[in-house]
Amino acid sequence: MIRLLIVDDSITAREMLQQIFHDQKDIEVVGIADSGFKALTLVAQLKPDIVTMDIHMQGMNGIEAISILMTTAPLPIIVVSGSSLEGESRSVFKALEAGALAWIQRPSHFDENFDKSVEELRELVRVLSEVKVVRRKKMPQTHAMKAHFHKLTQRAPVTDLSNIFKPKKRIFDIIVLGASTGGPQAIELFLQNLKKPFLLPIVIVQHMSEGFVGTFIEWLSDTTGFIIQLAQAGQRPEAGVVYVAPDCIQLGFAKTGVFTFEKCDRENGQIPSVSYLFRSAASVFGSRIIGVLLSGMGKDGAQELKTLYDVGAITFAQDQQSCVVFWYASRSN
Repeated sequence: MIRLLIVDDSITAREMLQQIFHDQKDIEVVGIADSGFKALTLVAQLKPDIVTMDIHMQGMNGIEAISILMTTAPLPIIVVSGSSLEGESRSVFKALEAGALAWIQRPSHFDENFDKSVEELRELVRVLSEVKVVRRKKMPQTHAMKAHFHKLTQRAPVTDLSNIFKPKKRIFDIIVLGASTGGPQAIELFLQNLKKPFLLPIVIVQHMSEGFVGTFIEWLSDTTGFIIQLAQAGQRPEAGVVYVAPDCIQLGFAKTGVFTFEKCDRENGQIPSVSYLFRSAASVFGSRIIGVLLSGMGKDGAQELKTLYDVGAITFAQDQQSCVVFWYASRSN
């Protein structure tokens, strides 16, 4: 049985979250807190397996509570965000830096995808309750995430990924990268470990709630030193620039190498989809691609990473030890 603690200062939100989990045979809500201070007390008393955490609360907010928990009583924490407004979305990425594993937008009865959002939240609780987190040292937040990943891997990270991109060995045109749950932290570390100036464009599909991509771009720009842009239809990717797929659009490439947008159905439940990006890149750039698949739930991009490999591209997948979620390999047949 997964022991869940819900933390939110809204009575309505607390009642809704409790209702979402009350009939789940494998999840028990063992406590409900309306503040960060109360959350610290209940974690010590109830020993939950996982916490859902609101951010903006009176007294001690969610980011402060996460920082304290991750240095004193570390456990998996999911940020359940109430909106995608700028102030809220900025706080989400601060919460990830503080040690939260993931975030998800709170399900809303006014959303036509309410049932789907509820199932995503339940499944995220199930998956992340199994993640073994580590105690964080007290340090500036700009350094905390990097140290966290060093400890997770139990070895020094790759410090010069640029070595594989030397023209004497291979000629490449582009890097395509996909990630889902746990992806922002992994993407941040990946970019930080690339020596500058970097001579290839990088194109990213990161699964996230609608409305957060702008703040994701700002956060990555601040923490990695790269030029990060929202991809634009008809734009040609430039060397050394990182492009992020926009909301609600499948991002691909025309035969000329410029970005294309397609408003079509979700693929693997996602739009933008890693699978769509990888498949389109393979058809245009062939073996001149470096494909990267990082932490995440679901199978989006997994088969298409194999497609990239089959056309002669160089491919990388984050290993199980360092993934926040190593979902596809561990759960699929």
